[in-house]
This record gives sequence, structure tokens and C-alpha cells, in this order.
Amino acid sequence: MTWVHDVRSKSGGLIAQMTYRFSQDFSATVGVAGFYGKPDELQSPFRPLLVGNQGGDFKSDTRYDGLTAISERDEVFFLLRYTF
Repeated sequence: MTWVHDVRSKSGGLIAQMTYRFSQDFSATVGVAGFYGKPDELQSPFRPLLVGNQGGDFKSDTRYDGLTAISERDEVFFLLRYTF
């Protein structure tokens, strides 16, 4: 199991897996990868120097720090392996 946490962005992830060997040839692995965090909104100035369009797109008003860029990439997996 691996756990990572970024204090500054309040994001992180947990990756874990468990393998069971049935015999010399067969094994099964079950795992999970879960990430958490949310992007921060950029602060616009209270009194900007130039009045412009304040309604930019989502990417221009959002900052991704730490692991927040992959926070929606949760996975669960099962692997059945035969070796010879």
C-alpha cells in the first residue's frame, strides 16, 4: 500500500494491491487506486487595472496543484495470471 498526501494543495492518493498465489502457476491480484483533491480557483483582483471580460473559461480560472489533476482517475483492477 502506498499513500501520498500533498499538504499545500490538500490532495493525495492511495494505491494498494494484494496478490494471492493459488499454485506455482496461477495467481490473482486485486488492487485499487484512489485519488482525492479539488482544483483551486484563482483569485481575481478586487479592483483590476483594466476592466475586461471576467468570465474566462474553466482552465484559465483554475489552478491544479499536487495530485488534483488526476483526482477523477480512480481505478479498481483484477488480474488473473498464469505463468509457465
